[in-house]
Amino acid sequence: MPGLCSAYSCSNERTVNNRNRGITFHKFPKDKDVRKKWEVALRRGGFTASDYSVVCSQHFKQADFDRTGQIVRLRDGVIPSLFRFPVHLQKVGGLSLDYYLAQEKKNAMSREKRAKTTVKGLLGDLRENNLINEELSEKLFCFCWNYLVFSVFQVLHVSKWYDTKYM
Repeated sequence: MPGLCSAYSCSNERTVNNRNRGITFHKFPKDKDVRKKWEVALRRGGFTASDYSVVCSQHFKQADFDRTGQIVRLRDGVIPSLFRFPVHLQKVGGLSLDYYLAQEKKNAMSREKRAKTTVKGLLGDLRENNLINEELSEKLFCFCWNYLVFSVFQVLHVSKWYDTKYM
């Protein structure tokens, strides 16, 4: 009976030593919906639990256990939730980090485009009403443009650093 924990990078194995340390092993639920939630929680692409797959107790909260009897059991419907994922599998606000960074990059580009349009429109209005001369208008546009480019650069730099380090 295999007893290696199915969690990402967990090397706990069903041994006497681990049992003495209080580590218990739990089979995947038979209920298909809960079983699928366990598989998703593990964040192992393409992983499908077999009838013999197990997850060790280190991936559950203390409140998830029923310790009233001689056998340590999991309460109904609990999902493993304690993991040490590498950065590319971690989630930020419920989203994976790579998806989060891609969204940030997209949002930064959209903000830049909107800001550029707004600044051009404002400067055009000021020029039309003779409230600003052409030279000052160009200087203000360059200043605003440089500020926007710097802001977007910061987002892109973080995204590029992430891509080179983890992709």
